[in-house]
Amino acid sequence: MLWQIREICPPARRDQCRPTATISTKTIPFPTLVDTREAARILGRSVATLKRWRYEGTGPNWMELQGRVSYDVSVLLEFLVLHRRFDIAVPHPELEIVRAALDQSSKTSEASA
Repeated sequence: MLWQIREICPPARRDQCRPTATISTKTIPFPTLVDTREAARILGRSVATLKRWRYEGTGPNWMELQGRVSYDVSVLLEFLVLHRRFDIAVPHPELEIVRAALDQSSKTSEASA
């Protein structure tokens, strides 16, 4: 999902000020956030494991907004790919799903830049 942020660009000099402002629009990727239970389900771990990882400073990056812990889905998928421990020569359907999601995420990020 992409959101648009509008910036008001003031004129370079005050003596050239007009009643209207120039507005430019930038499109940035908006993260898909999930709670700890959903993140644990995606990673195949328990909620307690994610809590311990946060305490130890390991595991996927997380954020806390107004006292609630959230995880970005793209960060969770990247964590899965970076910490895999299985033979890549053997086909794994779940790995292909993760790779496709990461490719889509990177294409979306490049298109918005």
